[in-house]
Amino acid sequence: GKPQTLAWFEAAFFIGMVLGSAVVGRLKIVRPGLSFIFGLAGCGLTVVAMAYSRTFWPYFLWNLAAGLAVPFSWIPMPSYVQATVPDEFRGRVNAVLNMAQMGVQPLGMGVAGILIDRIGLMNMFFLMGFGMVGACMTGLASRSFVRARMPASASPPEGTPEPAIA
Repeated sequence: GKPQTLAWFEAAFFIGMVLGSAVVGRLKIVRPGLSFIFGLAGCGLTVVAMAYSRTFWPYFLWNLAAGLAVPFSWIPMPSYVQATVPDEFRGRVNAVLNMAQMGVQPLGMGVAGILIDRIGLMNMFFLMGFGMVGACMTGLASRSFVRARMPASASPPEGTPEPAIA
């Protein structure tokens, strides 16, 4: 019930994202669509697991796991867009994606507040988590999204030294 508890949970998510980003940055992800689908679905499953977390440590660890899963979707997809969208359209495509994300966030927060009042916090975790998984799984219906392959030019050339992690 203290603000520090929320700060620890957010820190766990952030730490997971930093560690996950370091891992994903070293991987050669060839199928960005599948990485997006399964990265966010994995995050959704951690949200479901948070509903069962009644004490600090399980909830902290599920936040850490969620943070580890997110980079598997957030890093390959922008890399794919940058590698495949022609230069003259890339800025517009990125702007549309960013505006859609910024527009949906406040809408989601407002609806979530109403739903928490109506269905309760634990049920909201189920709804959010299974909603994420379900939404991600619809991506499997798009053959072009699933079959999309990262262009070879998007990977560092062979023999390129590993980037130093500061």
